[in-house]
Amino acid sequence: MEIVVNTNGLESKIKRKSDQLGPQLVKLLYDSARDVEKHVKHKAPRGKTGHLKDSINHKLGGTGAIVFANESIAPYVDYVIDGRGAFCAKNKQYLHFFYKGNEVFTKCVKASKPNPFFDKGYESSLMDVNRRSENFINWASNL
Repeated sequence: MEIVVNTNGLESKIKRKSDQLGPQLVKLLYDSARDVEKHVKHKAPRGKTGHLKDSINHKLGGTGAIVFANESIAPYVDYVIDGRGAFCAKNKQYLHFFYKGNEVFTKCVKASKPNPFFDKGYESSLMDVNRRSENFINWASNL
């Protein structure tokens, strides 16, 4: 009895797939980060300026990707996410700021409730990210 195993070009298929693996993995990371960014922006509260949504971005680096809020665009992002306590003017007679286009002078401001929109956006993006990952695994396992 003789058994013959014919690879029928299996080596070339494996080589071709391995050459595509790196670029496809980068695409998976980029697309997944873009999905998370989209969902976080959707969950972000809309203020008068829209700076908070504009500040949310993503970038690739090392072996992963990151979605972040650029604090130079929206320096108050931590107050939105974590909330903040009430505070009053200490070194001046009053606080001075603009709210909804109006100039405001006041001695104190009320506390604000936390809005964990980043976490909510991430959680709502998981279905899209998992779908992309499953598609990548299926692509990688098919020669």
